Amino acid sequence: MRGFWGGFVWGGVAAVALAAVVTMVTARPPVPQVPDGAPVPAGRVAPLPDSGAAMPTVQGQVKAAPAVPGPQPIAQPADDLAALSGDATRPTAPATMPGVRARPLVGQGDAPDEAVEPPPRDRFATRFDAPADQPLLALVLTGGGPLPADWVGPVTHAIAPTTDGAAARMQAVRAAGGEVLALFDLPRAATARDAEVALAAVFAALPEALGLVEGAGTGLRGNRELARQVIAFAEDTGRVLVLRRSPPGAGTHGTGVAPVAHVLDTTATPAGIRRALDRAAFRARQTGAVVLLLDLTPAASEALRGWVAEGVTLAPVSAVIRRLAQP
Repeated sequence: MRGFWGGFVWGGVAAVALAAVVTMVTARPPVPQVPDGAPVPAGRVAPLPDSGAAMPTVQGQVKAAPAVPGPQPIAQPADDLAALSGDATRPTAPATMPGVRARPLVGQGDAPDEAVEPPPRDRFATRFDAPADQPLLALVLTGGGPLPADWVGPVTHAIAPTTDGAAARMQAVRAAGGEVLALFDLPRAATARDAEVALAAVFAALPEALGLVEGAGTGLRGNRELARQVIAFAEDTGRVLVLRRSPPGAGTHGTGVAPVAHVLDTTATPAGIRRALDRAAFRARQTGAVVLLLDLTPAASEALRGWVAEGVTLAPVSAVIRRLAQP
C-alpha cells in the first residue's frame, strides 16, 4: 500500500513540473513594436525587415575589387605569326654570311648592279660623233712643236713619259679636250716580265693616256713574243695600241690594236709632207680609216697650215680604232 502511494506522489510531481515548463515556454511576453528609425533599446535585437521591403542604401563609395590579370598570350616572331595567319606576302630577306652578297627575293625586283668604271680607252677618249658615210683620218703627233694657229681638226698627242714636263703636257692636252698616247720603246732583250713592269711605270707617269704608241727606237721589232705580251697587256688594262707595223697575229687580238698606215718623213720639206698627207687621205678613202704618225717639226707645222683633208674627216685615234674594229 505504501508503494502505491509513493508512486502516485512522484508521478504527480513530475506532471506538475512538466506543466510549469510548458507554461514558461509558451507564455513569453509580446515583442514591442519599434517604429522605423527608432533606436533599439539595449539588449534588444532589431526586427528583420519584411521580405518585400527594399534593402537600405549604404552611403559612401564602394571600391571595386582589383582585376586579377589573366594569362597573357605568348609573343610569336613576326615570321611565325605571318605563317600562321596565312599572310606570306612580305617575306623577310635571308640571313647572309659576312662578305656574301644576298640575291634579291622574288617579287622584290632585281638589285641594281654596282657602277662599273669604263676602261681607259673610253674614259680618256674625246667625245666624237663620226659620220658614218665619211672615211676617218687620225693624226698622231709626236714631238713638242706647236700646231698652226688656224688648225681646227682633232689630233692625238703622243708623249714620252721620260721627257721633262710630260705630266704637265698631258694635263694641258686633256684640259683642251685632246687625247694622249704614251710613246714607248722596249729593249730587244726585254722579257715578258720586263715589259709588264715597264708599261706599268709608263701609265703611272701618264695616267690619263688612253693607250700606247710604238716609238721610233727599238720598239717591238724583232721580238714577236714581246709584241704579243704588249698586246695582251693593252687588252687586259683596257688600253689601245698603235703599232708602226703589224706583228704576226696582231690583227686577231681584239679591238684595241691599230697599225700605222703612214709615218711621215721628218726630213721632208713642207711640200713633201703635204703630199704625204694627201696620200694618207687617199688611203683612208680606200679603207675607211687610217692612222697617220707625224713628228711635229717646224716643217710639219708649216705643211699643216692651210692643208685641207679632202673627202675625209679628221678624227681622234679612239674613233679610228673603233671604226677599224667594225666588221
